Amino acid sequence: MPLLKNKFNLGKGGFKLIQYMAGGLPVVASSVGYNQQVVNEAYGYLVTSDNEWKEALTKLVVSEEVWKQKAYAAYKAWEDLFSFQKNYKIWQKLLIGQFQQKIKYSIVIVNWNSGEQLKSCLNSMINLVEKNYQIKKVVIVDNASKDSSVNFDRTHYPFPCELIQNKKNMGFAYACNQGSKQCGVKFKDDRKMAKVDLIKNSYEDIEYLLFLNPDTMLKLDTLYKLSQYLLRKPNDIGIVGIQLFDEFQHISKTCSHFPNKVRRLCKVLGITKLIPSTDIVMSEWDHKASRQVDQVMGAFFVISKQLFEYLNGFDERFFVYYEEVDLSKRAKDIGYRSYFFSGAQAFHKGGGTSEQVLDKRLFYILNSYLKYEKKHNGLIGFIFGCGLVGVEYFARIGLLLVKRKKGNIKYLNNAYRELLLELLKK
Repeated sequence: MPLLKNKFNLGKGGFKLIQYMAGGLPVVASSVGYNQQVVNEAYGYLVTSDNEWKEALTKLVVSEEVWKQKAYAAYKAWEDLFSFQKNYKIWQKLLIGQFQQKIKYSIVIVNWNSGEQLKSCLNSMINLVEKNYQIKKVVIVDNASKDSSVNFDRTHYPFPCELIQNKKNMGFAYACNQGSKQCGVKFKDDRKMAKVDLIKNSYEDIEYLLFLNPDTMLKLDTLYKLSQYLLRKPNDIGIVGIQLFDEFQHISKTCSHFPNKVRRLCKVLGITKLIPSTDIVMSEWDHKASRQVDQVMGAFFVISKQLFEYLNGFDERFFVYYEEVDLSKRAKDIGYRSYFFSGAQAFHKGGGTSEQVLDKRLFYILNSYLKYEKKHNGLIGFIFGCGLVGVEYFARIGLLLVKRKKGNIKYLNNAYRELLLELLKK
């Protein structure tokens, strides 16, 4: 009979099924608890009702061929995942007390005219003490920089440091995916990939991707403290950010809510200045404590390598901005939360190289916002978003006049002109 999804039943199951698989038996199980991680369609059935139980058992009883196929697949799965022969090295380490699980980081840095900041970022990783983690490699993806920011010796670092140089600026999302592939990420076209593929053996080292801005610098214990958390975190935490501070040692407000029209309107109308809790950015919160959030900043963005693969990476339609918002939203939609961990800190200058192109920056922010609205809220959301962006133009004009920054109006007009041309193309 199917099991109800209560707390007791969620803690049951899975282990008996592994014994059946070892005996070469196909498995039928309720879709609760550890069963969901063990059972795969290749060798069994997950069922949720009396009718599904009957249908699954009937298929096995009626067809000897189905029984044989699933029985063989069940045994092979047990042999590959759980047998002593395949996992003897793990057992050997456990028996002699030499096992210590580690976090393995592959770091991707997207560079664009960052000057000396990139080198400073890499230099901050030289003297790190790797106790509970390992830096597998650092991949720098240069988006056609015109300065000399990547012209330095990369051979003296204590970790492999690789460089990819694009002939033109491919955008942040594209470059991140490009760097992740260099780190061994393999994107899957099949969106129905079994969720068991996201679960690692608890005795294996765990691989994470760290997307890092070149205007950041790590402290000696940044990755050590982060790794301590990652080794004990709940399984449904898929994305993690840490506490970032600026040159004045002020904690930056880096976490945000997912965008919605009410918060956007409050921002446009200036209500967020009076009531900070209405803002998309969580500016009312001091960021001194750890907590679950909708989204962490992309300047220091840690995600499980398997989850990143499962989501097919960043959506490259976002040239820059909102790509991490979209990824976090897609992760949450399949049950993986984002978490802000205040126990680890790093320096982040903020603004970075985007300060060099104020009009382009505003264009990309607005354009990516509209793409996000269309992707997650459909045509109605897109049209409503266009209306808000239009109102925002006049609000920005008024603010610049009040602040006596008439010279910046030309940048505002350039950004909106480019946005209009982009929308007309579509």
